Amino acid sequence: MKRFISLLLVLFILTLSSCGLPEIVDKAKDHSEKFILSLSGDLEEAVSFMHPDFWPGADRFAEYLGQLERAGEIDFSDGVEILNCEFNSLGVEMEIDGTYYTHICEIVVSGKTLHMYVTVIDDGNDYGVYYFGLFDPDL
Repeated sequence: MKRFISLLLVLFILTLSSCGLPEIVDKAKDHSEKFILSLSGDLEEAVSFMHPDFWPGADRFAEYLGQLERAGEIDFSDGVEILNCEFNSLGVEMEIDGTYYTHICEIVVSGKTLHMYVTVIDDGNDYGVYYFGLFDPDL
């Protein structure tokens, strides 16, 4: 039932904002790309791209990032290059009552080519990365 309601809400949003949808998706893509590139620098800068309700929380950001690095056998501080970034999905996040935009980006970190997903949420009050992670079958 939640999926049906979410689908209806997405269709409603698309109907009302179809003229501005490409710009909104591009804004989320730009935000996602800036976030990914910030991972190679100061963690405070990377945290500044996060939505206040980011899972697992800003206080655990470094721990979560370390888990991704260990799983992928990479080190973001080596630098990050974005090869491409594609729009993946749009929907409504019911928990925080916001619209989400997910992009999957092909990145190079520590000499490895990986795929990272980034979900940006706009809940009307706050805007930022809500989810992110590595998307690779070997991890």
